[in-house]
Amino acid sequence: MAHNTREAWRNYPYQSGELTFPDDEGVHPDNPYGWWYVNLHLNDEAGGRVIVFTSFVSEANEQLGSVADLSRGKHLDQYLAGEVTASTDHLEVQFSNAQSTPNYLRQVEREPFNYDFYYALDGYEFTLRFESEKPPYALAETGLVQQLPSTYSYYYVQPRLAVSGTMKRDDGTRTEVTGIGWLDRQWYPTTNPGTDIYLGHCWIAIHLSDGADIAAYRCLGEGGSSPFPLFEVMGPDNGYSHYCTDTIKTLALFQTSPIGQGRIREFQFPLSLQVDHPPTATDLILTIATAKPMDYALDLGAKGCLFEGGFNVSGSHNGQAVDGDAFVEVSLFGAQEGPIEAASTT
Repeated sequence: MAHNTREAWRNYPYQSGELTFPDDEGVHPDNPYGWWYVNLHLNDEAGGRVIVFTSFVSEANEQLGSVADLSRGKHLDQYLAGEVTASTDHLEVQFSNAQSTPNYLRQVEREPFNYDFYYALDGYEFTLRFESEKPPYALAETGLVQQLPSTYSYYYVQPRLAVSGTMKRDDGTRTEVTGIGWLDRQWYPTTNPGTDIYLGHCWIAIHLSDGADIAAYRCLGEGGSSPFPLFEVMGPDNGYSHYCTDTIKTLALFQTSPIGQGRIREFQFPLSLQVDHPPTATDLILTIATAKPMDYALDLGAKGCLFEGGFNVSGSHNGQAVDGDAFVEVSLFGAQEGPIEAASTT
């Protein structure tokens, strides 16, 4: 699926698949449930590495997030209930509650696909500017993604953001930070029947040193089945390739608690991602960037549990050696004993 040149996509309105920007960056009153998702790989002035994730969840009025300050050995995560408000015709979303400073993600005025971002967690504060280096991509070519037999969502990604700004640590010190980021938006149509048994998902966002970005995604249905995986490659030339189904050989292997709901017991590391689909042959190893992966496991109580974490990447892509950064999300919902293997092909 071809996209416009760099110069053309930096103007509104912009079309990708069935999605129109900036309108589809906002909340959809008829389809209010969804989220705006950000992950960041940052470096401070001293070369220290910081990995950040947050998600603004509309209708549910929640914000999830984590910060890994690797040079300081800090691993923080957060699940907050409050109020999420958003514009309907452009990206301007805010989370607030009585206990916290409002967090926001909003479009820079008269700068399409550039954003200002503020996020605070347990004494850390990030005041950042995101500048898109690639256009938004409607996944599955149209932007309407099938996850399970009767479950669909609208979904686009902005895979490569140049990030700059300031970070305040919990000891009050401030530092300039720069890095690379990922932003995506997902929401569910009212026509979604929602009758599938949904056990969770495995999701990976990857930045490669050859300039390619990859989104790989599996939802887990009844019995751990995963009939509709996605593998999307967004190339350095703004080109886009969509692959699906059995070309994905491996994503993740994780094991649930014997009592089922509420806690992930063990992750198998490192993760691997293997895809054989000429000309996009991919064989990557993802090694977690933190020493304590379970620090990223958010216990959502009756809703289940969620793992979020930053990874280092090495391997090959299109016959060339590559390295890079990745972010991995694994969710688990409902009762399920023993291992759920999302690595099996369908």
